[in-house]
Amino acid sequence: MKVVHKFELEFGFGKGIQLREGSKVVHFGFQGQIPFIWVELDPSVTVMVMRVFLVVGTGYQLSDDNTYIGTAQTPGYVWHCYEEPVA
Repeated sequence: MKVVHKFELEFGFGKGIQLREGSKVVHFGFQGQIPFIWVELDPSVTVMVMRVFLVVGTGYQLSDDNTYIGTAQTPGYVWHCYEEPVA
């Protein structure tokens, strides 16, 4: 069985989040002025992995290794979410 949980992100530099192995990000967006990702996961999975996410504005330089998650808007700004590879 799968469920969707939401996780708060931070602007700028990556925020590490422990997620269950095999979790899938299904949405990036805002509630008020706070960025979140919504993640589909299997609660029976016990193996946790660290994943790192960035929230950056248009024009921000990114590593070629970053993976695009989504784009969302707040009044006056456009934000982009990327996942960073974990070494």
